[in-house]
Amino acid sequence: MTMSRRAVGIALAVVLALFGALVIPTSSHATLVERVDYQAYVQSVGWQPSVTSGATAGTTGRALHLEAFRIRGPFLIYRAYEQGTGWQRWVTTRSAAGEQGRGLRVEALAIKAPPDAPYRVEYRSHLGTLGWQPWAHDGGTSGKPGGGLDVQAIQVRLIEKSPPATDPVTFAATADNGLDANAQAVFAGIGRSPAQATFVLGDLAYEAAKEATYCRMVTDRVGTPVELVVGNHEGDLVGQGSLSTYARCLPDRLAVTGSYAKDYVVDRGAVRFIMIAPNILIDGVRRTYADGTASQAWLRSRIRAGHAAGRWVVVGMHEGCLTLGVHGCASSPDLTDALIEEKVDLSLAGHDHNYVRSHQLGGTVAAPRVVDRDNTFVAGAGTVFAIVGNGGHAPRTVGTRTSIWAAASGTNSPGGITFGFAQVTATSTSLSYRLVRTSGGTLSDTFTITRDTPAG
Repeated sequence: MTMSRRAVGIALAVVLALFGALVIPTSSHATLVERVDYQAYVQSVGWQPSVTSGATAGTTGRALHLEAFRIRGPFLIYRAYEQGTGWQRWVTTRSAAGEQGRGLRVEALAIKAPPDAPYRVEYRSHLGTLGWQPWAHDGGTSGKPGGGLDVQAIQVRLIEKSPPATDPVTFAATADNGLDANAQAVFAGIGRSPAQATFVLGDLAYEAAKEATYCRMVTDRVGTPVELVVGNHEGDLVGQGSLSTYARCLPDRLAVTGSYAKDYVVDRGAVRFIMIAPNILIDGVRRTYADGTASQAWLRSRIRAGHAAGRWVVVGMHEGCLTLGVHGCASSPDLTDALIEEKVDLSLAGHDHNYVRSHQLGGTVAAPRVVDRDNTFVAGAGTVFAIVGNGGHAPRTVGTRTSIWAAASGTNSPGGITFGFAQVTATSTSLSYRLVRTSGGTLSDTFTITRDTPAG
C-alpha cells in the first residue's frame, strides 16, 4: 500500500523533529567519513551516474543547469532552492531535492548531517558565470538564492570532526619516499600505527606520470587521512609528477584552511599543524617566508593564533634550513629564525634523504643555542627540529653531528640508514615523539615536551 502525500509529509516532519536526538551507532558509519554517494539531474540530460566523495556531479562549461540532486548515503537531510518557487522542503537520503523534468533550475542548496555524527558534511556549487563557490557546511547555503544564477554542478564530502582539544591526537610524518620496498614498508608501518593522520612532506614518486602508482601504494596501506605538502620534485622546476594530480588522488580529508599541498593550517585536538612550501616554485610563484614578506607575516599570525588557543604548534615543510644533509640550508634562514622566535614546538622537514633530530633550540640559524638536551623538554623553552627524509628513496649520508643535534642516521651510520617515520602523540599537557623504524638500521629516538597545565 502506498502512503499518501500527506502521510509522507507527516513522517518526514517526525524525522526532522527527532533529528537532534538521532544516534547512529559508531560501527555503522566508521568508514562513511570517507565516502558519500550522490547524483545530479541535469537539464536535457537527466540523471547522471552517481559519484563519490568530492567528485563533480553535474557539468561545468556546458551551460546546463541542475534541476534536482539526491544523496544515496549515509543519512543526511538536504534541500534545494528552486527557480521561481524558493526553498523546497527538506528531504532525506535517496530522495530528490528539486523537481526533475520541469526545466526549473536549482539556484542554491543546503545539506545537514546528524549533530552527533563523527563527521560534518561539506559541499559547494558551481554557478553559471561565477564558477565554484566556497565550501559550505552543515546547513549553510551554497549558491545564490533568488540571484538568477543556475547551479551547474555540486561536490559533497564528509569530513571527520576534529576531536576535542582534551583528546589525544596521534599523527605521522614522512618525506622523500619513492616507490621501492623501503617506502612500501614505511607506509605499511604507518597503516599499522595508531596515527589518525599522516603528513607527507614532499618528494613523492620521483618519477613523472607515476602519480596514480604512488597514491595506490599509499592508500593500499594507510586508511586514515594522508595530507600532502609539495616538494621540489613536484614543483615547476623538476616536474617529476603533477602536484594537482597528486592532490586529486590523495585529497585533503581534514578540511584544511588555505591552499592544500602548498600552505595551509589545520587544527586537530590539542595540535595546530601549519604546512608551508618555502623556496619551491609552484605555478610560477615562490614563497620565501623571509623577513618583511607577506608569507612570513601570515605564518607568524597562524603560529600566534595556535598558541593563543592553547595548542601545540607543529610546522611542516619540505626544504628546511637546520640540517646535517647535503642540501644544507635550502630555505631562508629568516624562516627558521622566525620559528625559533615564535617558539614553535616542533618543526618537520624532508629533502635530505636521511634522519636528523635536534635538541630543543633557541638562538638563530647563525648562532643556534641548546636550551635543553635531556629529551624531557619544557613547553615554550625552544624549538625541536627534525628531518624525516628517511622515507625510502635514495638514502644519503649525514654530516658530523655538532652539539645541537640529538640523533642522526644516514648511509654512513653504523648499520646503515634507519628507514621509518616520525610518530607524535599530543594531549593538552604533553607532546611525545618517537622515530618508528620500518627497515634498515637500528637507530631509536624519542623525546617529550610537557607543560604543567593546559595552555590558554
